Amino acid sequence: MAERADPTAAPPALRRETSPDCWDKTLAAFLAEKLRRSGSHRTVETYAGILRSCFGRWGTTPDAVTPADVLGFAQGIGASGRIPSAHTVGARIACLSSFYKFCIRMEMLERNPCDALERPRPSPSTPRGLTPEEVSQLLAAIPATAVGRRDRAILLWMLLTGRRRSE
Repeated sequence: MAERADPTAAPPALRRETSPDCWDKTLAAFLAEKLRRSGSHRTVETYAGILRSCFGRWGTTPDAVTPADVLGFAQGIGASGRIPSAHTVGARIACLSSFYKFCIRMEMLERNPCDALERPRPSPSTPRGLTPEEVSQLLAAIPATAVGRRDRAILLWMLLTGRRRSE
């Protein structure tokens, strides 16, 4: 005779496994999706580091995290030993919020503790570049030859378009 299912039990689709192994798989799936959607290995590495330090610090599973936990982590002193900048706090909150949105989409969680937080507004950084005097000295050092005129054109193009050395 077949066993009858408990009518008060949640349907299989609504049962949520919250073992550490399940959350490890969820983190891996989140990072795989982040790589697929963004195409940036650097973003994935940064997010992996944030999530690893975040959940490692709490020693808990993501379903037990509160908004206060997230705020404490986001504004906490990191490995550098310095108070984090508004940009760092915002990046930490964005990473965690993205992870929790993923968990909600996958029907593993019902709430995002980051929704209760107000994100900091980082002030724009001052551009770092050459002073007008340094530009004049640089241009004066270019010889008046055919190669020098080419170099001067390339240099002016870089200066006037804001190109970085790496570009």
